[in-house]
This record gives sequence, structure tokens and C-alpha cells, in this order.
Amino acid sequence: MYVCICNGLTERHVRDAAEAGASLPSDVYQAFGCEMQCGTCEQAIACIVERIAGPPIGRGAGQESPFAGQVAAV
Repeated sequence: MYVCICNGLTERHVRDAAEAGASLPSDVYQAFGCEMQCGTCEQAIACIVERIAGPPIGRGAGQESPFAGQVAAV
């Protein structure tokens, strides 16, 4: 399923990037040589990455994700 229409990124692309070490949406875009365009996909990408890679570095234990409780449309 497409997550980012602007760049043609699918959920599989995002998962692959997260499994390769991406921890932020910007890492995912960079992994595929693109940049965020309209921003609509950023939250969905962040949720997928967090499910696979865990919370981004810098968010300590006990700090809730800004996406907690939100379900990505994937």
C-alpha cells in the first residue's frame, strides 16, 4: 500500500528503511533519495518506523511518543 504518494513510497519501502536503521521519517526519505513534499505521509511513516525500530533516539524511557494511540492508515 502506498504511504507517500508524492514520492511513491509504499509501506514495504518504509519497513525496509526501518529495518536498515531509519529511526525518523527524514531517514526514510533519505534512504530512497527523496524529500518530504506535502507532509501528509509523515505521521504514517513515523508510526511504521516506530513499530519496527522503536522510539527515535533522544526519547528516554517513560517519554510517550507524540504518535501514541494513533493508528497509521496503512
